[in-house]
Amino acid sequence: MDESKLSNLGNLSDTFQDRNTEGEIPMGQYHHDVAGLAAAEGFPVVPAFPKEGGILDSGYWIVPQHVEPLDEVHEFINFMSTPETQASLSRNVGTAPVIDPAQTDLSADELAAVSSAGAPIIPRYDIYKDHADYISDTWNKMIAG
Repeated sequence: MDESKLSNLGNLSDTFQDRNTEGEIPMGQYHHDVAGLAAAEGFPVVPAFPKEGGILDSGYWIVPQHVEPLDEVHEFINFMSTPETQASLSRNVGTAPVIDPAQTDLSADELAAVSSAGAPIIPRYDIYKDHADYISDTWNKMIAG
């Protein structure tokens, strides 16, 4: 792989599948749910959790200050948080439930397919403020071998 491609490894979320399929990238980090969907469609990826534990990343739903009708927004968020919806998302999208898995009807195998058993690893995104270049350089060196 040439140096220009290597320097862009951190920005591949939209092209990772293409570059992996073409053999340009032999390995990498990708969201587990997307990797699982890609594998189901025949892409040459193997979704896996690190032996140290799954990585617990997070996103947040927000309600903009002036949104209306507010009651419908709350109804949608409540619906998305129900045990039935969370189980459906796990089965069909590959995401781990954001509620206690015991509240869902997911089997042990279904839960294991979308989450790891051990305590999760919580990324320390705050360190990027002071160490972004070092982290990026080190990651690129590790990928290049």
